[in-house]
Amino acid sequence: MASDTTPRPGRPLKLLDDEVREQLLEAISHGATIESAVAAAGIGVTTFYRWMERGEQALQSLQDGEEPKPSEEPFREFREAVTRAHARGEVFNADLLRKIAVGGFVVKTRTKRYRDPASGQVVEEREDDIAPPDLRAVTFYLERRHGGSWGKASALEVSGPGGGPVEVAGGAGLAALAERVAESLEEYRAELEAGGGDVVDGVVVEDGPDGG
Repeated sequence: MASDTTPRPGRPLKLLDDEVREQLLEAISHGATIESAVAAAGIGVTTFYRWMERGEQALQSLQDGEEPKPSEEPFREFREAVTRAHARGEVFNADLLRKIAVGGFVVKTRTKRYRDPASGQVVEEREDDIAPPDLRAVTFYLERRHGGSWGKASALEVSGPGGGPVEVAGGAGLAALAERVAESLEEYRAELEAGGGDVVDGVVVEDGPDGG
């Protein structure tokens, strides 16, 4: 029995027409999931991944110095087009995130018309609401693009004696656990204060450039 990746003349090539291809690539470039993109283009998920796998095989043959079969060349081009569509979507959304972070764009426009009492002429004025910088977008970008430096503080881990699991048995066990948690938090707080940071509800807040 032939596998899903075995070329089947006619069937996939027939579906790889310009209209289906462009609908699919447009959806992907706008950030749609593969499931939504293929549904919008009117093809199945299995078909999409079969095309992608055949494209990968053709690309690998080309990289190995082999000449891909002419019947497989459309799938190599399709895979490369999908890769570029993903990249365009990322670049577009990254630029949009930057614009939101910086602000300065018009979010709403109002037009006022009134009659000038001095001249008697109808005067039209335009007022624009300008978006302020959005620090949430800056934080979103930094946490994901530079997570090592800007990621959220790691959770505090509490362990039992010798690094083993915490044993809890009845009310006395809970009291002992609470005491150990309090001790661990105090030690954690002392280490952070020694390092120059502040602690707010157990979360590290690094000093800013101005010392605040």
